Amino acid sequence: MSYGPDTERLLQIFRSITPNHHLLDIPRLRIHSLPPIPENILGLWCDNTELTELPELPPRLQILSIMNTNVKRLPNLPETLCGLYIHGTQITELPEIPASVWDIGVSGAPLVFQQERGESIAEFNLRWRAWRAEQARLAEEKASRERQQARCRTVKEELMMEMWKPERVEKWIEVDRWDLLE
Repeated sequence: MSYGPDTERLLQIFRSITPNHHLLDIPRLRIHSLPPIPENILGLWCDNTELTELPELPPRLQILSIMNTNVKRLPNLPETLCGLYIHGTQITELPEIPASVWDIGVSGAPLVFQQERGESIAEFNLRWRAWRAEQARLAEEKASRERQQARCRTVKEELMMEMWKPERVEKWIEVDRWDLLE
């Protein structure tokens, strides 16, 4: 599988990972994705790469740094995460931020909203939670409206089909009552 122009270098780094290896630093490689990350990795740095997506993160990951990449969406974050650094990415929304996170860097990312000065990570996460709930409500409202419009179109089509049955049209022609259509 190809992960980008520097696939061979990336695979060489992954082959060198041992069970005692807990840090994975992949800076400045021309790669668009990563192979599955070993579960023993606690720190992942992929800064200044051409990454566009991330695989599922290891369950014990503590540090995630993807600064200055093309990543647009984060996967679910592990409960053990302590530091999240997404400066200069294309990420617009954050997933649920684990309570274990004590340091977060989001400047330069086009997030829907930024962390306010003096705002705790827990408060920032609450705003994101409220925003995601509002987006879900709006999506459901839109879907409901679209379902209702589809039902109305169906009823209208059925009424028109009933009205324009050949035997009815023949009767209208016989009595010259075209005004009944209006």
